[in-house]
Amino acid sequence: MNNITSPNSIHPCTSCQLCAAVCPKGAITIRTNEEGFYRPVLDESLCIDCGLCTKVCYKYKPITPTPPSDYPNIEVWAAACKDEQVLKETTSGGVADVFARELIKQGYYCCGVTYDSDANRAVNQIAVNEAETLAFRGSKYIQSYTFSAFKKLISEYAGKKIAVFGTPCHIFAIDQYLRFRKKREQAILIDFYCHGCPSLNLWKKYVKENLPDNGTLSNVRFRSKHRGWGRYCIEANTPKGKYISPTVNDSFYTLFFSDHVLNESCHTCELRSTLQYTDIRIGDFWGKLYDFNKKGVSIVTPVTEVGKSLFKDVKDRLITNRHRQTDVIPYQSWGKTYTPNAPLRKRLLTELADENIPLKNTIKHYRESLTGKQRLKLGIKNIILRLPSPIISLIKKIYH
Repeated sequence: MNNITSPNSIHPCTSCQLCAAVCPKGAITIRTNEEGFYRPVLDESLCIDCGLCTKVCYKYKPITPTPPSDYPNIEVWAAACKDEQVLKETTSGGVADVFARELIKQGYYCCGVTYDSDANRAVNQIAVNEAETLAFRGSKYIQSYTFSAFKKLISEYAGKKIAVFGTPCHIFAIDQYLRFRKKREQAILIDFYCHGCPSLNLWKKYVKENLPDNGTLSNVRFRSKHRGWGRYCIEANTPKGKYISPTVNDSFYTLFFSDHVLNESCHTCELRSTLQYTDIRIGDFWGKLYDFNKKGVSIVTPVTEVGKSLFKDVKDRLITNRHRQTDVIPYQSWGKTYTPNAPLRKRLLTELADENIPLKNTIKHYRESLTGKQRLKLGIKNIILRLPSPIISLIKKIYH
């Protein structure tokens, strides 16, 4: 059994796992590597060299990132669900929830990400009714185990109308497979304005040290609106009561936003900087226009005619406002690359994998690597985060 590598690869593995799902002989299995990322492992004795895995894989396909100016006719919308309860229980403006329920009504089978409380991990599932889409609510800021759901999509649901919600790398792989099988028209693909995915070891250790390990978690929210939209807050129900992450210096988000423990493919991801493979891209409408909004606002970027039609179908359930691309792109990860310090990244990931090293030690080592200017900036940020919400919003507005 060997990790799949090839001298012909031009990108790092995204952990999308579709290679294993499409393998006709089951020669590829998915495992987490020592750094805490999903990776395909090949049993060469079962491989028949059909090449299907490489046909759907980002590693082997040159991608041309496209500047926003290449999409002069693409519409960019701010949107928020009119249903206050939905808006409260979703991460941004509730648009993904509205889309999922509409797609079910239109006869689609919806594939999205849920949180597996027993295994404390994110997993993809296929919803066949509106009730099952409720588990998709809320962003999951960790890699999802997609293999089982993707396998069902290409076997049990082959030939049926499917809708897939995922990161740009997930959507790319599904798009490539459907085009290869000449079935792209049966699907609606919806991806996200994506920052990247951290090591699963970070979440595993965060749960172990911050949440009781004598019972399962439920209603886990990586972006709770407990402190309002735009405030990064982890919330979960535990056997000992509700857990709310600290206002400042939360260890999960400290390392997540350091960009040092993201999957390697996230560093120079070209898929987040193109709309070539999706029907609709959605996300949080960050930036100066909604600094004072605490309920949540989504970006909706309909790309294809199918995507535009779906958005039109749900518009009466949303509060919408059209914007220019310049109101959105500067505040997203479009066109951005991350350049973590390689030795530091290796050290942080090694420590996260070691159960004997407390997370606080890893945080300490990260902070010791910061320059004086970076420490000052972090200190000022922490002071601001302790202020009342209206003052924080005002400071954001002035900064923007």
